[in-house]
Amino acid sequence: MASIIFEEGRTHICNGKSIHTIKNLDPSSLTTFSPFSAEPSEDKNGDASSSNGHQENGDNSKQNGAENVKKGGKSDAECDIVCFGLSECRRYLAVCNENKTLAVFHDQKQVNTTTLTRKASKLIFSKDAEYVVIADKNGDVYRFRCKPEEGTENKPQLVLGHLSMLLDVALTPSNRYILTADRDEKIRVSMYP
Repeated sequence: MASIIFEEGRTHICNGKSIHTIKNLDPSSLTTFSPFSAEPSEDKNGDASSSNGHQENGDNSKQNGAENVKKGGKSDAECDIVCFGLSECRRYLAVCNENKTLAVFHDQKQVNTTTLTRKASKLIFSKDAEYVVIADKNGDVYRFRCKPEEGTENKPQLVLGHLSMLLDVALTPSNRYILTADRDEKIRVSMYP
């Protein structure tokens, strides 16, 4: 599923496996980030880079979870990205794939990975980038900490639920209200915790 995020001076395009960023609509500024791939990828300039966006240094670690294989028999690297989001400060990126894996990156370095109970349909960050807010296919909205405290499990906190699949979720600029829209054409405005 292709997604696009526009921000000031940059366009982020997800084609299913990678996220491509173009600055000021200049094709020569294209950069590629493959969050679930352990294989080196090539950007437009032909430079080999690892999945975390840095030059390959011979380290063969699979820090981005490409070796994880779920029940469906596909590894995270073989699964398409379902949704992604960028924090307001533009330093955090969150990505969910078909394997129900949520990965959070800070400056293209992975800081958190969590397995979701259901497939995500949309995700956003809280304004302070402390939480990733995820709407799932069953109508529930959860939030996860971007950087959980050392030694603690990153358990989801249920924010609210609909009776139908959620298509979109948004937070007001004050982080006071959360807006959700489901496929039954219902829009809900709720207090955000």
